[in-house]
Amino acid sequence: MGVGDSLEARYPLPGGAIPAGTWHLVGDGIVFASADITYQVIWRHDGSDSVLVEWTHHFDPPGSGFGAIPFEADGAGIAADTRAGDLLVLRFSASGAGTPGRMAFIPNGDGAGAGGRIPSIKLP
Repeated sequence: MGVGDSLEARYPLPGGAIPAGTWHLVGDGIVFASADITYQVIWRHDGSDSVLVEWTHHFDPPGSGFGAIPFEADGAGIAADTRAGDLLVLRFSASGAGTPGRMAFIPNGDGAGAGGRIPSIKLP
């Protein structure tokens, strides 16, 4: 994902209430260039998006070697009254000092194989 790009992981919801409270994020990634990564948990419903919780973290590439750089955080999120078919979306967006179009960050889909964890969220 280069600066100005975003990635999304979508999960269909069965419907029901998501309470307000503390969300937990694991956002490990492979870093190729300095960038600010914004993580958003979005409730996608009725053709619109509502951000439930958001985090931003600055990453710099490692001085040497290759592997996941860890990031973990808690954040206060708002409630959502979801319906069956709504989506819960984890969006990763890159901004900052990197060059547009140049690969800056990849969410760590290799888990322990890359020396980190697979990105995940824990609801309140």
